[in-house]
Amino acid sequence: MLTQKIVLPIYIPLPSSGDLSDCGGYIYRDSGSLQYPVGGGNYPRNADCSWIIVSSGTSIELHFLQFRTEANRDYVSIRDGENNNSPLLFWDSGTSLPSKVIRTTTNKGFIRFTSNSYSSDLGFALGWSTLDKPCECSGTYSAESGTICLPISSTGNYRNYLNCTWIINSAAPLDIFFSSFSTEKSNDILTIRDGNISESTQLGIFSGNKLPEPLRTMRGAYLQFISDRNRANTGFVLHWNISSSGASRECGKHINSNSGSIQYPISGGHYHDEANCSWIIVSSGSSIELKFTRFSTEFGIDNVYMRNGESSSAPELGKYSGVTLPPSVRTTGNKVFISFISDYVSTSTGFSLTWNTIDEKCTCGGNYSTDSGTICLPITSYGKYMDNMNCTWIINSAVPLDISFSSFNTKSGKDILTIRNGSSSESVLIGNFSGNALPETLKMKTKDAYIQFTSNVRTVGNGFVLHWNISHPGSTTSNTNSSTESSTYITIGAVIAVLVIVVLITSVLIWLKKKKDKDLPQHQSDLGMGNRHDSENSLYGATPGTTELAAK
Repeated sequence: MLTQKIVLPIYIPLPSSGDLSDCGGYIYRDSGSLQYPVGGGNYPRNADCSWIIVSSGTSIELHFLQFRTEANRDYVSIRDGENNNSPLLFWDSGTSLPSKVIRTTTNKGFIRFTSNSYSSDLGFALGWSTLDKPCECSGTYSAESGTICLPISSTGNYRNYLNCTWIINSAAPLDIFFSSFSTEKSNDILTIRDGNISESTQLGIFSGNKLPEPLRTMRGAYLQFISDRNRANTGFVLHWNISSSGASRECGKHINSNSGSIQYPISGGHYHDEANCSWIIVSSGSSIELKFTRFSTEFGIDNVYMRNGESSSAPELGKYSGVTLPPSVRTTGNKVFISFISDYVSTSTGFSLTWNTIDEKCTCGGNYSTDSGTICLPITSYGKYMDNMNCTWIINSAVPLDISFSSFNTKSGKDILTIRNGSSSESVLIGNFSGNALPETLKMKTKDAYIQFTSNVRTVGNGFVLHWNISHPGSTTSNTNSSTESSTYITIGAVIAVLVIVVLITSVLIWLKKKKDKDLPQHQSDLGMGNRHDSENSLYGATPGTTELAAK
């Protein structure tokens, strides 16, 4: 097995730029990958983005990992320099992945993407690496590893009438592999021999656009390239190193654990070519939830597979490659089979993931009276929820709750999770959630929660997993909740007391006013209204003299 050294490091996003996020900027890196749009989905209309890659080497080699633009309207161009006036190396549109590897003659590359006001597509992704030494026509080398590249002009193509010879001296076997190859078929030819002289055994003659398979020599190498006077292409870049067929793979394992993490390669750096690794995770719970924390593989070629069971024949939950972080994955049982397979061409930094066990069964609806728990949407054996779902969960707790999410993936705007602050469908709405963004933690104002999920009849996602527990800011959960409840009761009592006092004061004032109104005529009679006073006495009570006559 031959070890490939050309790599595609993980993409580092550029700073946002206005409404067209991550659209353009300077990138000072010797290798990396560039994707537009960064967040997935289709690129915006009327985009005009420019990136300038600056390396510390002598030239840059670029190749596409993904390419989907509106044909004849939305274009990607690459130029040999740092501005839009530099020599044009590449200009194309459509959905065919360009096989051509683009190489600059300097340490700068200008990349531009433009779209019109009509339809859009998924955009593009490309990787690049730096060539540290100038490309020369002929040379002799004695190093254990190195690179040979055909010199090119500012048009990106080699020259006519070339006759170049390279000799690699080595006492140990060598691995030789290509990162790019494009010559005029049958006319511009590269010959490689097993030995350091022109009479050594011929290993192969190569021309055309197909990348040659890796080679192994036993005692150095003799290489010769000849071009004619006709059409020229971009040439080739090849690499050699001491054969390392016994390299450790560090891949694959049977794991019995309810939580943990997997990283490949374990030691960092880049994974090996022709890797074939398998992991089996077995938990003691009902299902397993897995989340990727890092991901970078050769797009469409080096794939991570997730299967709903313990073997390679189990139903496939997902197949992932490229530089976009995959969504969370959930099994229906307590086992998951993970495999990674790479080819012999390009490698990258691999992936990392974590997993946790879900103890509860995932059900469509339920009633809960605990202070903590988990709700998950039931899924099929292929990791997706079903059409036409209508699930309702009600949580009744003794204290206010926090609701958080560990995964969320539904059809945006169609398959909706609704959460209400109370125990009925009429309770106050907290929010409606759909799409791929993980909702923020929700702090419920009451002790109850009403949760409903509905899906339609079309495309479905992976669903969601949410968790609830007692709402508290730190370790003083009980004290905080107790003081909160006490404060609430004290506040309510104070309000009631104030209302009672107001009612009492109002009643006293009304009584005093009525009494004053009643005593006013009596007071006026004492000031001289004698006739009325006598009349009132005759009506309401006898005088002393009258009393005496009556007695007699």
